[in-house]
Amino acid sequence: MIAFEEIIQEKDKQKRDLLIKEKLSELNDTCDSVEINTNSIMTGFISKKSKLKFSDCHFDMNMGLGSVYEMKEDNYFYEFFDFLVDHNLTTKQNVIEFVSSFLKKYFDEQGKKDNDRETLFDDIWRQLDAMYEDKERFNRCKDSWLDIGIFKGRSAAECTEHACITQNLLTFCDIDCCYISGHMKSNKSDEDHAFNIFKMNENFYLLDSTNPNCLFDNSDIYVGCKSFFYRIQNDKVIDFMKNNSEIKLPKCNFMKKSDGTIMKVDNDNYIYTTSSKFLNEEDINNFLNASKKTL
Repeated sequence: MIAFEEIIQEKDKQKRDLLIKEKLSELNDTCDSVEINTNSIMTGFISKKSKLKFSDCHFDMNMGLGSVYEMKEDNYFYEFFDFLVDHNLTTKQNVIEFVSSFLKKYFDEQGKKDNDRETLFDDIWRQLDAMYEDKERFNRCKDSWLDIGIFKGRSAAECTEHACITQNLLTFCDIDCCYISGHMKSNKSDEDHAFNIFKMNENFYLLDSTNPNCLFDNSDIYVGCKSFFYRIQNDKVIDFMKNNSEIKLPKCNFMKKSDGTIMKVDNDNYIYTTSSKFLNEEDINNFLNASKKTL
């Protein structure tokens, strides 16, 4: 399979896009479809045949449509590599550090989120309901709108969307990664949450791409961000997945003062837990390299 390094070193966009297309085709052909719900842990590539469910409570009363979308749209792969090349980012470490910055741009959530995901889906369902009698148009719009691509530029994405695209971008870049439905508690939040754990150089890291480390100027205006990730001891990762133990991480943002110095702000602790089920247990054991400590 085409390696990340071969793609990122190709400066000709047309040739680079062909490499991306070829690798996507192979991944989609070889990876099984999965149905990720609010109680799922999975590792590997989420193919275009897969579906994600972001809520057990939000659904359309008229047609019975649930909070489910597919993963057919793939423009974010091409745009991510354009982003990396434009910023001269060439390593897997760069992929990790800047995936959140890319996603904030892709979803149009730089500094703030303007819209609500549930409201977006309510509007989609309302429009689909109005065209229900026109079956051809209904099916065409349903397939187009109930897909990950609907979130691009809508400023309405939540943790599920951040985590599933992070899962695919890291996996595509040859970084072993695990998608996790769980819970996160902090001083400002106490809610179900999706995030990732990835492995690099046999070390594990928790990555919360929804909540990056943000930089603000001295007027509290958003300047940019980098991904929030933290190394986790190997045994603690296994205990986290197997025994529902918590992972507690320090989290902060940064402010650039008028004199140019940087200070920490919004100091907090994020506590992550999960009791979700494994969709591909054998692959997760391989991800953990846990020959003597199977889940």
